[in-house]
Amino acid sequence: MKRSFAIIGPKRSQNTMDLHNEIEKRGHACTIYTINDISVNTQNYALHPFFSHDIYLFRGYNRSIGFARSLATILHSLHKTVIDNILYTSTLSNKFQESILLKERNIPQPPTYYACSSQQWEFILKDISFPLVVKPINGQQGQGIHKCFTMEEVLDVVKSDEKNFIAQEFLPADGDVRIFIVDQEILGAIKRFIIPGDFRSNASLGARTETYHLSSKEKEIALAAHKALGYNVSGVDMIISHDKQYILEVNHTPQWQAFKRTTDIHPEPHIINFALHQYEKENRLQ
Repeated sequence: MKRSFAIIGPKRSQNTMDLHNEIEKRGHACTIYTINDISVNTQNYALHPFFSHDIYLFRGYNRSIGFARSLATILHSLHKTVIDNILYTSTLSNKFQESILLKERNIPQPPTYYACSSQQWEFILKDISFPLVVKPINGQQGQGIHKCFTMEEVLDVVKSDEKNFIAQEFLPADGDVRIFIVDQEILGAIKRFIIPGDFRSNASLGARTETYHLSSKEKEIALAAHKALGYNVSGVDMIISHDKQYILEVNHTPQWQAFKRTTDIHPEPHIINFALHQYEKENRLQ
């Protein structure tokens, strides 16, 4: 039976188009919305065509997380299928909260620090070893990340918005590993090498990549991190430093062009399969 999909994300993104093309190839209908295309009349949701679909794939909303959560909550109340359901099942919204959940489940990660004022940043970092990696609490694709060697450098970075940065201990390595997970299935992994003259290894910034074969321990850690945060789809970033694995972060709307190009594994069929399975499961329960 044909289903109607809505994708909420950038219309010109290749990831969006991959999903769109996969949906239409299967004979389903698909409409792409940016978050700015949507309005809500709480007296009658049906007045906006956005609320007429069966399955909703949220891909781009970082700058409007509150509105995205509200939309997901409304859609859930209307018995729609929402991917990622984390939007209405959890208050998780930033990298610091992710770090707390990982800590609670004893999942290895670099020591992580957070404060809301320059005074408290000075207090928490006064006895910490440098360098530190300082990054926006809601950042993505390696943007706004700094490697800081002194307290003064940290304070200079966070002064623009003291409440919206975290700091992590810098762990030496030649790169990191991106592990792509849909539901509870690891699709594969790639190694992303440090960019020459930089300390970052984001593929979006031009890092060299190659297919990476995970050990059983690395699979276990990656799945534990994915489950801890409750995501439907995730890109788990792991670093191996001094022969020990650490989770750097877990991305809930991961980009996959470098992953697809490197491994020849296409995530979009797996995501659509999962979405359709969730739709059938949820409608059987109603």
